[in-house]
Order: sequence, then C-alpha cells, then structure tokens
Amino acid sequence: MDPLWDLVRDAYFDLHEKYRLNGTWRPSSPIVLIDKDRASWDEALSRLALNILPPMYQQLEALPELLDSPKLSDSPVAKHELFAEIQSQLEKGLDSLTSIVASFRSPPSSSSVRTDDHHSIEIKGFQCQEVKSRIESLIFKICHTCCIFSILIKTRNDCNYPASTFVDIESAIQAVANACESIHQLIKWITSHEISNILNAWDIQSGEFNKLLFKLTQLIHPISESKEENGESMTSPVKQLSNPEAVELAKSVMPILKLSRLFFKKSATILFNRTPSQLVTNMNSHQLDASVKLAYLTIVDLRSIIAILRQTDNTADASVIAGDITRSIKLMKDRLDDILLLIPLYIIPLLPDLDHPSSPHHPLTWLANWHILFLSTTQKCMCAAETFEHSQPPGEPNQPIVARW
Repeated sequence: MDPLWDLVRDAYFDLHEKYRLNGTWRPSSPIVLIDKDRASWDEALSRLALNILPPMYQQLEALPELLDSPKLSDSPVAKHELFAEIQSQLEKGLDSLTSIVASFRSPPSSSSVRTDDHHSIEIKGFQCQEVKSRIESLIFKICHTCCIFSILIKTRNDCNYPASTFVDIESAIQAVANACESIHQLIKWITSHEISNILNAWDIQSGEFNKLLFKLTQLIHPISESKEENGESMTSPVKQLSNPEAVELAKSVMPILKLSRLFFKKSATILFNRTPSQLVTNMNSHQLDASVKLAYLTIVDLRSIIAILRQTDNTADASVIAGDITRSIKLMKDRLDDILLLIPLYIIPLLPDLDHPSSPHHPLTWLANWHILFLSTTQKCMCAAETFEHSQPPGEPNQPIVARW
C-alpha cells in the first residue's frame, strides 16, 4: 500500500479515536459559556447553523464520490490529497462542535424538566439540552463514518489486506447519510419555531402508527404480508388471536390507535400549518419536553398494548392482562389530556388568521370533537378489558407476562 494512503487511513482512524468518547474531548479554543445570556446563545446557534454545520455536510457528502473507482489510485487526480483535505476540515468542524458542547453550563440531568423557565426572554433548559444531545449524537455519527472510511481506504488500496465482510461501500454511504440527516435535523431544530419543532418530532414518528395498525389488524384477522417501497417486508407474520374475548379486546384498541394517528396527522394541518407570531412559546422546559415526546410515548404505549394482546392465548392471568392494558390506556390518555390543555394556552394564541372561536372550522372545535371521541373509545377499551378478565378462568396468581415483540 502507498505510504501516502497509509497516512490518510491513519488520519481518519485517529479522528475516530479522538472524538468517539465524550470524556476525551479536548477543544482547542477557549471555553466561553454560551447559555449565560440570550446574546451568547443566539450567536452560538447562528455560528453553528451558518458556519460550522453546512461545510461539514458538504465534506461528508463528498466522501462516497471519492470511492467510485475500484482502486482509488487509478485516478489521475491525487485523491489521497482530497481525502486528506476532507479529513482536515472534518477535524476542524469536530473541534468546533466539541467546543460548543463544553460551553454549556446547564446540568443535563435537570435542565429539560425545569418548570420556571417559561418566559420567552430566557434560554430554556430544554432547548439547551436538546441542542447539546443532538450535537453529541452527530459527533458520534461522524466518528463512525470516519472509522468506516479508514477501513475502506485500507481494503481498496492494499491488495494484501482482506476485504471486510462488515464494511462496504453501502455501509459507508449509509453512515454518511445518517450523519448528513443529523446535520439537517440539527439545523432545522435551531432555526425553527418551538411549535415547528414539536410538529417535526411528531412527524418523525408518523410512520410507526401505520406499522402498529398493520400488526393489530393481523391479530384480529390475518392479512397478506405488506411490502414497503424497498421491497422488504413491513412486518413479520403475526398469529391470529384464537380467544373470542381477546379478539374483541383487540378490536376495542383499534379506534384508539386510529384516533391517535389522526390526532398527530390533523394537528399538523390545523395547528402547525401557519407561521407563529414569535419564535418561542411561553411553555416551560417540562411542558416542551412532554410535548415533543408525546408521539413517541404514545407509540410506546400502543406497542406495549399490542404485545400484551399477543399473550392472551397463553396461560397468563387474565386479570394481569386486563390490568396492564388498562394502565397503559390511562397513561396514554393522561399524556394526551395534558397536551390538550397546553394547546389553547400556549399554541393557539400564537397562530395568525384563525377563524372565530365559535366557528366550526376553529382548531379548538376540532380538538374538542376529537377529544370526545377519544374519551369514548378509551372507556370502551377499558370495559372490554374488564369483560375479558371476567370471561377467562383464573390463572396463576401474579403470573408475569413476557411481552415478545
């Protein structure tokens, strides 16, 4: 292998080793707190969105193109110099990112659950923690990308070095895509309204509702296996429930799932399809954290319920099954109720060009009607759980349910 390629390969691997562990980061620039006041915070976010992240996106995106030829040295262009230049620029970018991470003073364990930072002039702990965690995640993804390219550079330029069975051009392209998507999402987060960030977090989870609907439908009556756009199976086959009462219980979950999906989809249209009158709401960090995580936690609850339903044909105690489903339904309902209280207080007042509150087209009218339906379906589901419990012979006391997903 050409000694020059050895140097390039080592440089990429060293970059991976230097930044892959948080405790080893040693930024070269002086640490200046960025969350001490609004001016410092805004300057840091602007520098991140305009000066640091866009060049790193371009550098990462260029890496797979340099691996097009079967042998890098075949190119008349000194590709090793291009690789070396990208590595150098990535190192500068990583140094800047670690410097920003080191510049936070807010303790991560408590900043995202504060309830006293609702005023718009303050720097909210939730925002600080979210930006910090996203930067850290991006750093690790870039390190992973550098490690993959160090291996590929070695295997493509050293005929005596065996090709890796775990690292190929497809894995390199995927690693770059993951890192670039993280950059895109980070820029989007720090430049968007708080309300838009809530929507984006909900939108990311939207596809999961369809997958859960497919799984729940299979429990009630088998359907042909679905294929996604890439031709892969959407889900593995699920055995149909044989217990009639269990089938009725599963059917009672179906409208809850569909209404949950409708809530997040419709909210994007009636609440978030407008530019808010200000960048931030008066929600505190705890409320923002709950709002952003709502779709994800709703999916977790629904996934848990479906996993429990799959155990109804086993010997688990019916009272345990009914109790677990009822608790999950109540937990999901309480979370949604909390957010429904926040929407008219903190989101609706910031949205322009709304119909009069008495109009049937006003967002609160739709939300009120949706809430009535949701309360009705959750009540019916809990009644179905009670019916299932009383229809089954008693099982072993306190027999645990092993939910297999």
